[in-house]
Amino acid sequence: MADEENLGTIATSAFNRRNFIIGSSAVVALAACGSDDNAADTSSAATSESSASGASTSASSAGSAESSASASASASASAPVTEPSAPAASGGILRVGTLGGANDILDGQHIVSKADIARQATGWEPLMSFSPDYVPEYTNGIAKDVTANAADNYTITLKDGVKFSNGNPVTADDVIYSMTRLLDPDSALFGGSALRPILAAEGLSKVDDATVTVQLLQAVSNFKEALCAYTLTIVPVGYERFSGDVSNQIGTGPYVLKSFEVGVQSTHVKNENYWEAGKPSFDEVHIIDFADNEAMINALLADQIDCIADVPSTAVEQISGTDGYKILNSSGGSWLSIVMAVDQEPFTDVRVRQAMRLIVDRDAMLEQVFSGFGRIANDLYAPLDACYLDSAPQRVQDIEAAKALLAEAGQSNLEIDFFAPNDTAGLPEMVTVFAEQAK
Repeated sequence: MADEENLGTIATSAFNRRNFIIGSSAVVALAACGSDDNAADTSSAATSESSASGASTSASSAGSAESSASASASASASAPVTEPSAPAASGGILRVGTLGGANDILDGQHIVSKADIARQATGWEPLMSFSPDYVPEYTNGIAKDVTANAADNYTITLKDGVKFSNGNPVTADDVIYSMTRLLDPDSALFGGSALRPILAAEGLSKVDDATVTVQLLQAVSNFKEALCAYTLTIVPVGYERFSGDVSNQIGTGPYVLKSFEVGVQSTHVKNENYWEAGKPSFDEVHIIDFADNEAMINALLADQIDCIADVPSTAVEQISGTDGYKILNSSGGSWLSIVMAVDQEPFTDVRVRQAMRLIVDRDAMLEQVFSGFGRIANDLYAPLDACYLDSAPQRVQDIEAAKALLAEAGQSNLEIDFFAPNDTAGLPEMVTVFAEQAK
């Protein structure tokens, strides 16, 4: 497995200076404009869990319980901010390019594609956030404190003065509604994936307008980490997914939805009720869909958009060699992965799974797919996790051992179909290289 370094680009011609922060599994389509000192004045950061398909964004993706030897795209959970030497200018429009199409959705607690992540990050926020070192903190979250009363019982206290974009205060009722919505098994919202195994709606209790107690179904040591997930956000009581009416897309984030033509473009305007003073920087953020990377990169170089994420490694030289454009190459902890459905044949057999991990030539994968922009990984995620097992012996290619395992499992002539969505830079190329190495 190879952890790829995340690549974002900034066109510096339309604005003096801006920084594009990208999150684990998510895009944060918010950037700063202003001084000539690489100042960053961003209003939000995102990271954490990822989709079962392995589609990570500059945000992230996880998959099933076991993944084959594969390549991983890496992105910072958040990035340190450089203090400007002079106040950053504000105003203007940031045009963000993303891969998207007719299946785009907008839901403050659910994502499917990278376009969904970019839009979700503009308007909604979790209770807590991750520091650059992947430590839970309160900086970009709306909780003031989360206290562990016991290993299975927590108290959540909201920050003072946080309002939704419609001006209404965020209360304990909204927290309970948000978590109850996330827990609904029929909705299967992405933001609730970490909550559903450990919490039932009956475990949520209102103490007062700013305080909620959470009684978990079992002892959980990383509950605070779960609350940092960028899709585990707080929405107002009665919130529903976008279905044409922009007025009900209410959140606590720095921007508010103004318009959304699915598969084409969305426009997000500054949230005048945003709780963090002086933010956001831009008056508007426009998130524009493209069918493929080539079209998106051409639009970037034609000054039709200002920034993109998940730059294909094959385009780095082209973009960085163009005057007025800059590649932001940040090392982080997210990944791309080829995942195996362990509840389906032939992957119910551990020998088949072991063979898959021994097929890949990780060094070649890193060079051929990512042009060296990354690091070799070891079928584990994520390096930023405090419990990451960095002492495990590094797996290397061993075709003979892989053949022996497949023969033992009765799968010597095994053929596998790969699913690789083209909205994830590097993933189609990764499975192609894997297939070649398996011949």
